[in-house]
Amino acid sequence: MYGTDRDRASASPIRPPAYAGRVGMALSNDTYDLPTPSIEAELKQLASGGITWVREDLPWARIEPSQGQFDWARLDRFFLAAGRQRMNVLGILDYSAVWASSNPEADGSVFYPPRRSSDFATYAKAVVMRYGSTGSLWKRSGIAFRPLQALEVWNEPYGSWFWRSGPSVSQYVSLVRATSPAIRSVDSTIKILASGDLLSWDDNSEPHERSWIGQMLSVAPDIRWLVDALAVHPYPEPRDAHADSGGLHGFGRVALIREAEMAARVKLPLWITEIGWPTAGAVAVTPDRQATNLLAVFRRSFGEWGGYVQRVFVFAWYRSNDDPNDPEHNYGLLDPQGHPRPAWDAIVKVLGGRPGGDCAWCSASS
Repeated sequence: MYGTDRDRASASPIRPPAYAGRVGMALSNDTYDLPTPSIEAELKQLASGGITWVREDLPWARIEPSQGQFDWARLDRFFLAAGRQRMNVLGILDYSAVWASSNPEADGSVFYPPRRSSDFATYAKAVVMRYGSTGSLWKRSGIAFRPLQALEVWNEPYGSWFWRSGPSVSQYVSLVRATSPAIRSVDSTIKILASGDLLSWDDNSEPHERSWIGQMLSVAPDIRWLVDALAVHPYPEPRDAHADSGGLHGFGRVALIREAEMAARVKLPLWITEIGWPTAGAVAVTPDRQATNLLAVFRRSFGEWGGYVQRVFVFAWYRSNDDPNDPEHNYGLLDPQGHPRPAWDAIVKVLGGRPGGDCAWCSASS
């Protein structure tokens, strides 16, 4: 009835997959705008595949359209659904609110830094007061799991596409210095991430490429106490380069980012909060190669760099449009009809998830 000693000795404990809990998915499709059943279905499919983290924008312009006036309705739906699925959320604090932006043209662009870092910090604090571990949403929802686990301060501030006045280490550090204590004053358990990529790109001036992390660690050695990790997006260039590529523009520059840290005597862990390959465009990979590359990313990140890379977020969970002239919208792990590409099947396998069929929320979100 109880088995023999030999039976008990030969039974091996069930071990979680090596990557469990370390692979996340960047949603990048404004999930919070979907109806609640669609949000639930999407997160449920990800959870059944073994994903335990998602990354989503928390857009300041939508949350605080006028100073001091907050609109939480859309994000409440998202966070309640994430709580029911016990999904951890990495939220991106981005970009400026229109009323707070330093945009000199006043044309509504939110991709300029705020005039006052203190206004951004106030928005960040409000987010944590609502969705942090003691947030007001949970006090009245009855949901036990609080999904907001980490916050990323801005998305890609090292690129003039999201910091249109031209990337500025000093301005970004000012933003982090204001935001970090504001978050921690409400919830010290939330992980705070600063952007720590290797280079910055400025289309507004020359030279085009400049150091980013080296300058940041030189200007702000206190960054090691302000944040818990550095967020990096080591997309290879050209876009179809393999995950084994090295140098300043290959995926292998993750190791160069770590070297820059060590040179500054900083040992912050790295979170790869975006990585992926497009399956359409002038320089693209096949769906099978997309899968192969992502598996190589996991092997390198949690093997070769396992001592300092804590998490990897795949970009992205959305339907690609297969338009060869639109590579930015072809990183998705779903085809235009919403069917999973081979990369999703590969991820499910290595995470020990349950293989699924077509995207459960496609018809609802069409």
